[in-house]
Amino acid sequence: MQNRKIYYRLVLILTLFLPVVLWSQTEEQTKTNKDIQSDTLIEAKKGVQKEIQKEVQIEDISIEQPKLLGIGIKSGVTYSSLFAKLPAKNVTGFLEPSYGLILSYVDQKIVGIQIELNYVTKSWEETPVADTSFNAKLTYLEIPLLTTLHFGNKFKFLVNGGPYLSILLNEESRHNINATSQYLPYYENRTPRGGDFGLMGGAGFRLQTKAGLFQIEARYSFGFQNTYDPVKSKLAYSNMTTMSVFLSYQFLFSHDRP
Repeated sequence: MQNRKIYYRLVLILTLFLPVVLWSQTEEQTKTNKDIQSDTLIEAKKGVQKEIQKEVQIEDISIEQPKLLGIGIKSGVTYSSLFAKLPAKNVTGFLEPSYGLILSYVDQKIVGIQIELNYVTKSWEETPVADTSFNAKLTYLEIPLLTTLHFGNKFKFLVNGGPYLSILLNEESRHNINATSQYLPYYENRTPRGGDFGLMGGAGFRLQTKAGLFQIEARYSFGFQNTYDPVKSKLAYSNMTTMSVFLSYQFLFSHDRP
């Protein structure tokens, strides 16, 4: 009988304390699982952040473009004509050689600046009537300041445009118009002004190699300044128009080697 009482007491004690023990173990296990899950999430977040940082670095490297500075020479031909209210029946332009120095700078992916110093000759002939003519040849030091846009990798299509300033270096003119001709007043006082300014624009192709930068371009320009004084020449307006084609080579001081 005494043993049964002891047994009952042990059963009662176990019945009371066993749920408490089990509950505490469950709580510890739950905390452990939560800690494991939290650590797993933290590690996953760190991994994702590392991958994002790597992708951003790769994108930064791919987006970053090298600063490119080039200096070189150019050569080509120029066709000029005088846009004016002339008494002449025909105005014929001539092809003349042109030469220059070229400096380009590219700081953005597709945008750059191009500065040139050109030796340009502009010549044409006016024919008022049959067997009479006026010939002019004007030589300028031309300074364009152009903004360039170029598209592509090593072989690029480019467009450019901007203002230019010209300084007259030399002038030659002659005519065979008779002193009694009604056209003589338009030609006897043809003295060009000392310079010109206007806008120019063009398009072409650019090839970047280990040897440097090669460029071919066609360009058109229009002068805003009257070439001749309106009062003396009796011309209401006399603007110079020019079309040119040229090749250029530039040595690159800083660029990614292909």
